[in-house]
Amino acid sequence: LIGAMAGETGRAALLELVVSRIHADLGYDRVAFQVLEGEALRLEAEAGEPLPDSAIPAERELLRWAVRAGIPLKAPPGPEGFEVAIPVHAGDDTLGVLEMHRRNGAAFADEELNLLSAIAGQLALALQKSAGRARTERLAAQLTTLYDLGLETTALRDLRSLFAKGTEEAGRLIGADHTSVMRLSPSDESLRVFAAWSRDTSSESYAEPVFRLGFGVAGRVASDRRASMVNETEDNPDFVQRKNPVARLLCVPLTYYEHDRQEPVVFGVLNATRRPGAARFTEDDLEYLTRFAGQLAIAVANSMAFAAERERSEQLAL
Repeated sequence: LIGAMAGETGRAALLELVVSRIHADLGYDRVAFQVLEGEALRLEAEAGEPLPDSAIPAERELLRWAVRAGIPLKAPPGPEGFEVAIPVHAGDDTLGVLEMHRRNGAAFADEELNLLSAIAGQLALALQKSAGRARTERLAAQLTTLYDLGLETTALRDLRSLFAKGTEEAGRLIGADHTSVMRLSPSDESLRVFAAWSRDTSSESYAEPVFRLGFGVAGRVASDRRASMVNETEDNPDFVQRKNPVARLLCVPLTYYEHDRQEPVVFGVLNATRRPGAARFTEDDLEYLTRFAGQLAIAVANSMAFAAERERSEQLAL
């Protein structure tokens, strides 16, 4: 199993390999790997027979305690047999927890706990390597996209089509469920959707929200010109819930320098969201979205300058 783990590069395949091999080689009735996000547990891989609904609350409590304590924990024998939880951690970071169930036979012996702890340690190393490879690949894809976007902005393409493509690229590369650009209307100081992308179009309500400058997260970001990362929207007083459920939000201002006015001007904001249960946004996500907004801002500045020059040319022609 240890050798097989070294050959897997993807997180999903690695976890599936570990739970299936432990289930098959050690003969447990159920093996699973879960991640604790706040107080909620998210199942990532499972092998064997699923637990009945009646046993799930006790199982979740055991897993939470194992993560908090950072040591293997055995549950008292119950109707479902014997259960043990083995935290998977690297240093001070807990990456998840392995759980094993055995319906018949003896309780888990210390030798088994030592073996499972050793497997958990190797799994932690493999997960770290997988995450490192994923970060490298993701960074390469992000830099490529930023480079391509920079080439397209110099061609003064239509802003709406460029932003439509940009929101999709940004959303896919940071794992968002929805991204959008909202444009600020100076006449009434309101933000309206200019371009948008959704990962799951079947569940998208295609609402057209309007935010006043200074109100809501988007309105505040446009007003203050400072990016915002909200990972618990229900606890944020500025967040306004819409039809599509949103738990995580990134909002970055889109500003460009206007030569005629000799000052920076707000074009709008770039938003990225994730649904309830999704992973939290990170500082890396925010940094990339800020860079992406900078590239889009170049397109805006070029387009505005081009439009102003064309208007002056038409006036001279008249």
